[in-house]
Amino acid sequence: MRFLWLAFLLVLVLALASFGFWWHRQATKSQLAFVPYKVINAHPSEPVYRITFSPDGQLLVTRGGADKTVKVWSVEDGQLLYEIHIALVPPPQPICFAFSPDGRLLAVGYADGAVRIFNAADGQLKRTLRNSPRVNWLGLIVFSPDGKLLAQTWDDFLIEDHRVFVWEVATGKLVRELKNSNQTMSLAFSPSGKQLVVAEPNFNFRTASIGLTLNFWDTKTWQKRTLNFASLLPSPLIGSRYETTAFLSDPQRFLMPLSYGNKVFVLRLHPPAVERVFTALNFPFALHPRAGIAWRSEFPYAVQKDMLAVVEKRGIPQQLYRLNMSLPDCPPFDKFKVRLERNLMRNLRRTDQVIRCYRLPDGKEVARIRQNAREGWIYSLALSPDSRYLAAGLDSGQVVIWTRVQ
Repeated sequence: MRFLWLAFLLVLVLALASFGFWWHRQATKSQLAFVPYKVINAHPSEPVYRITFSPDGQLLVTRGGADKTVKVWSVEDGQLLYEIHIALVPPPQPICFAFSPDGRLLAVGYADGAVRIFNAADGQLKRTLRNSPRVNWLGLIVFSPDGKLLAQTWDDFLIEDHRVFVWEVATGKLVRELKNSNQTMSLAFSPSGKQLVVAEPNFNFRTASIGLTLNFWDTKTWQKRTLNFASLLPSPLIGSRYETTAFLSDPQRFLMPLSYGNKVFVLRLHPPAVERVFTALNFPFALHPRAGIAWRSEFPYAVQKDMLAVVEKRGIPQQLYRLNMSLPDCPPFDKFKVRLERNLMRNLRRTDQVIRCYRLPDGKEVARIRQNAREGWIYSLALSPDSRYLAAGLDSGQVVIWTRVQ
């Protein structure tokens, strides 16, 4: 009789475990699937730091490092259409780029503080926008929805001078110069184009936290309205990172990533509140093919109105890094920490990289892609405007493109 009871309990436990596993698979089952589409050898032996799609999804723009070029590729056949190289000595480093809404213009922001506008069809230079002879950091550029205005960030970190310049695209005329208290973290025009949203951090050293200030500038009168979001991250040290933001399909919802916290926030504007938080598990270093480990935050993500894609990196290196950081810097632990770092270098390629795609605004995970770290470390990520294509720039200089299947 006891044997029958034990057998019954064993069968019951196995049945419950099977049901729990089936329920978990159904709850996390992806609604979409991305399959490999094409691999482009964009920048040999250099990481692909930034990539973006054209509005029609037919062109892909990439930026490497040492070659200081911007390359434009055909997504359909993977062929190089043209590359942009500025004939100056030394040539300026391209930092960011953006397509006009109609896809006819490609604006590239350079480290010398200038925005150069090119014909997207052939790469011919049409106009250079520069307001100051001083060389300052240009981190972001964005077109208005009608393509008539272009906004750029302009930061001088030595004297803490932070500005946003708004240009008229057709004439190259400076429309407005906006002053910020802190570094401009992001720029975005509202879907109607009537407002320019400028995000900057606000620090609370009493609580050792960082919040966010959104400045809404009316593009007709240039009057400012401010919204504050307090204590988004539990540390005031976020570094100098520019973020790609977007309004969702509902213009009352604003998506704001904070890379140094590995978080993406969905903010409700009226009344101001944090509606949803996406957190990715990452460890704060990146891999360079020649320089080794760069101890800085890498949080690749891509944003569109209806989808968010983030990269999670986890595995043995993350555990070793956490152990290394938990040990004090004193003589008894020095040799052990050196061995830990060497072990970290050896195991870096054993990282598990997962691209997770979430539907917005409800946050349901709809797709999951694995990228072997031995094939390439993900440095950048991009979604086409219709979310049909997903591209990842790797440290090997390659760009991997996936296409969506239902």
